[in-house]
Amino acid sequence: MPVSLVSLDKPKDSRPKQKVNRKMQTRLITLQVPIQAPPSELRSALPGSDLLRSDALRSHIETQLATHGDPLRWAITAIDTDSQTACVEAVVTAIAS
Repeated sequence: MPVSLVSLDKPKDSRPKQKVNRKMQTRLITLQVPIQAPPSELRSALPGSDLLRSDALRSHIETQLATHGDPLRWAITAIDTDSQTACVEAVVTAIAS
């Protein structure tokens, strides 16, 4: 019985590789994030309050951080009850252009 062999290696690309000069930057940032629910998010507010629930607050913070890069980790380091804001410190990475 004949046996056929199939190569699983990828074919070699004959085109020269272009060197992409992109560098990842890691930064420590601090943000002031409002913890009062905007009218569009009142459904996710705590009952009888205009403050965000913890899962809605987490999502809100991650959305704010995404504008600065890919968050590696973050923490709420302070809450200002007078201005209803949370101080968030984060380590983010972004591709430098």
